[in-house]
Amino acid sequence: MAAQLAADTGPAHLPHPRAVFVLQPRLEDQASLRVLGGIPRSSLVLVLASDRDDRVGLQGPESVWAALRHHPAASKDYVLVRSDEHGTPALVADHFLSLSGTGNPADALDFYGPWKLLDALQACATTRRDCRYALGAAAEQRFMGRWSDGVPVTPLQVTDTP
Repeated sequence: MAAQLAADTGPAHLPHPRAVFVLQPRLEDQASLRVLGGIPRSSLVLVLASDRDDRVGLQGPESVWAALRHHPAASKDYVLVRSDEHGTPALVADHFLSLSGTGNPADALDFYGPWKLLDALQACATTRRDCRYALGAAAEQRFMGRWSDGVPVTPLQVTDTP
């Protein structure tokens, strides 16, 4: 919905979004996907998917990514959050990875995944700060923290071709 609203800003005479964060989108029909071509080329865009998302899977994020083929490569990234079972409790990148609360405490997937990416994307779009955390597949963007024994958590997979 946010991506479609961003695409409609021109025809609706609304301000162009500086950034669009598409978090685990569901699979849309072709007409809806064509609309995404209207996202301004000046907008920074992140599309995030999770390796164990049993609600929307990878088809939704991949189709949104394909619809953004007109967008400059330097202004967009496709990010896959990967599960890691090195420690206990396991870090499972499912559809609810960005939600925390009672019974589901915040973990590295929350903090270093969608939360870090969104904060950095907003800072990059508005003040040109923290761009290495938002875009470009830099080590800062891919970093997901460390387990208590010092082993790095499986990093984000950042690509231009999912």
